Amino acid sequence: MAITLERVCENAEKTYGMKLLAGAAGMDGFVRWVHIIEDREVPRFLHGDELIFITGIGQKGTDWLHDFISRLCHKHAVGLVVNVGPYIHSIPPEAIDYCEEHGLPLFEVPWEAHLIDMTYDFCHRIIASEETEVSLATAIKNLIFDPQDEKAYRSTLERRSFSAKAPYCVVAFKPHADMIEEHEMRSLKFQAHRLLNETGQFFSLFFQNKNLIAVLQDFSDEQVDRFV
Repeated sequence: MAITLERVCENAEKTYGMKLLAGAAGMDGFVRWVHIIEDREVPRFLHGDELIFITGIGQKGTDWLHDFISRLCHKHAVGLVVNVGPYIHSIPPEAIDYCEEHGLPLFEVPWEAHLIDMTYDFCHRIIASEETEVSLATAIKNLIFDPQDEKAYRSTLERRSFSAKAPYCVVAFKPHADMIEEHEMRSLKFQAHRLLNETGQFFSLFFQNKNLIAVLQDFSDEQVDRFV
């Protein structure tokens, strides 16, 4: 399934000394990818839901940091990790207050931590989560469109706690093709993940012919209506 920032950062304090300074309200945000950025001008290639690392190399002081964080919020970044050391000695209180106000998780990590190890670790978790999501979605699609070969998919479904005896509901969202872009569909999928996660039930989300499909296990009619 899509992975939350909280899960990505599990054990990060113990392993890397990473500490959350502000924005705890945003820890349930989903992480699309990880980037190290040193340019104070936030790159246009950011799509949103990225976790950003900075060291401040090439910058003077920290006066630029508030504007940088503001741009990250505008780009819908999921969080910011500041490598505190020779370039950023400490994070200004106003930057911490801004992140808290806007629900942007702000972390600091000591200079001794190896960012290459951290980013590799975090990216590995994101990829593993995506692989799990894809394998589950593939099994469900195969079961829907090729039901006579159910035994071939059952083991995958059972490993993901999908029971053959459970009741299911399938919800399809069809976008207006001329009104919604690809990145907006991805954002819609993340929003759907967030809502469905709150139920504590098992589900699968995937795209099929440009439609967003939600397969819901053991959802009550009320839960389905609320989700839609």
